[in-house]
Amino acid sequence: MKRQLVRNNRWLFAALLFFVPSMAEAGMMDARVLRVGEDRPLLAQRALDGPETPAPDARLDRGDPPRVNGKRSPVLAGLLSMVLPGSGQFYNGSRSGWLYLGIEAAGWVTYASTRGTGHDIEAQYKRYADAHWTFVRYRDPGFEDCPANGHSDEGVQDSTLVLLYDTRRDDYYEDIGKLDIYSCGWDAAANREHYRDMRNESNDFLRTSRTAVTVVFLNHLVSGILAARGAARYNASLPGGSELGFHLDPSITNPGAAMTLSRHF
Repeated sequence: MKRQLVRNNRWLFAALLFFVPSMAEAGMMDARVLRVGEDRPLLAQRALDGPETPAPDARLDRGDPPRVNGKRSPVLAGLLSMVLPGSGQFYNGSRSGWLYLGIEAAGWVTYASTRGTGHDIEAQYKRYADAHWTFVRYRDPGFEDCPANGHSDEGVQDSTLVLLYDTRRDDYYEDIGKLDIYSCGWDAAANREHYRDMRNESNDFLRTSRTAVTVVFLNHLVSGILAARGAARYNASLPGGSELGFHLDPSITNPGAAMTLSRHF
């Protein structure tokens, strides 16, 4: 059951990273574009009335992010989210930054907990092997509670295992549980099976911790790219803004590509 939950967590991370933030980003950006469109009659009226000079601290009082001529900087937005996922979205005025922050926190918490649990179980199965597997039993031809080929061959197999024990201990612990040729070193077949289950459980936790690190890395990358894209889309939605689009048709029979340039007035 634990291993199944660990595997499910890896799929949950992938769904959170690539599906939920992108939809929220798109929805919030569309809402900002709509609001800009609703304000355009007011912009025409303000042009007739003359420029309005806001109070020096009015923008800061509203909590708006710092901008130059009302625009966001795609480079700054991307860099912010590359360093701390979600911060570029906050700079753009998008609440989707909380999603990236949540994924970041969940990724590091999962990494710390699963890595620690995996190493704890690793230490346990190594102690278990030391208590239930011995070279003396492995080299004793009189011990019969094991497969016929599980005894020492007094040659290459034996010397290889000794070399692994002295120089590559992790490989030694792997082979005595996985390979039948070393099975006679165990005091009982049931203990060997229990040892293999412990190793598999440890490896599942450690794999999940590595997956969590991968998710954290991708979260920085995706958040940075989408933050820069969000800033560019916001700038394009402003009067006088322009947006460069690219469309690719992957059709096998009639493939094609098109590039468009749109400008808002």
